[in-house]
Amino acid sequence: MERSKENCHCLSGNLLKLIAIACMLCDHMGYILFYDNGIMRGIGRLAFPVFAFLLAEGYRHTSDIKKYLLRLSVFAVLSEIPFDLCMTGKVLEPGRQNVFFTLTLGLGMIALLDPERTYGENISVRNPVLKIFILAASVAAAFLLCFDYGGTGILLIVYFYTIKPFYQIRQKKDKWIQAGKVTVITGLLYGFTFGLSQLYALFALPLIYMYNGKKGKQGWKYAFYLFYPLHLLIIWGIHNFLLT
Repeated sequence: MERSKENCHCLSGNLLKLIAIACMLCDHMGYILFYDNGIMRGIGRLAFPVFAFLLAEGYRHTSDIKKYLLRLSVFAVLSEIPFDLCMTGKVLEPGRQNVFFTLTLGLGMIALLDPERTYGENISVRNPVLKIFILAASVAAAFLLCFDYGGTGILLIVYFYTIKPFYQIRQKKDKWIQAGKVTVITGLLYGFTFGLSQLYALFALPLIYMYNGKKGKQGWKYAFYLFYPLHLLIIWGIHNFLLT
């Protein structure tokens, strides 16, 4: 019985990232190379909830929040031209920003809203009214600046930080209650903002439920970061120089 409990949480952070990256690749290939293929794009909806959850987990375990924010910011800037080339065909398109901007702002919101950080640097805001104002402003900014997934992405990242990770919940009943709440709230966020077509994202939640709280093998961190701009450039190159 104990073994079956452990097997419920069988995915490390690195394995979850690989799955999310595969879904993201499928999404971008479906959009650019296969003429907005519905099945491939549906698979791609699984990627962002996993990335949002792992970002919240990364915050829980990082010892230097400022370095974490700087790393995300650098890759947001580095990825913008590849993203714009791939998605719009322009070198720079002010009307669309890549997902690293969303992740950076989401991480910043967690850091500002979290009063309980007990290790590393604490840069949180204490006033509850100011917290609400900052969160609302960040959601509005994400929509106005056209970040990928907009303010919904920010809210999902913050929400994943507020919940207790499934691998820390011991009682089976409590796990089911938590799973129900996460499913409903994620569904409402996606449904109200993007419509029913985006609810494929809910299929990412069973993967998140299976996370075991372990990072996995070391040494892959920058490979995951670099994959994002590189795969966009490769897809853009295939579309423009091989298929056109």
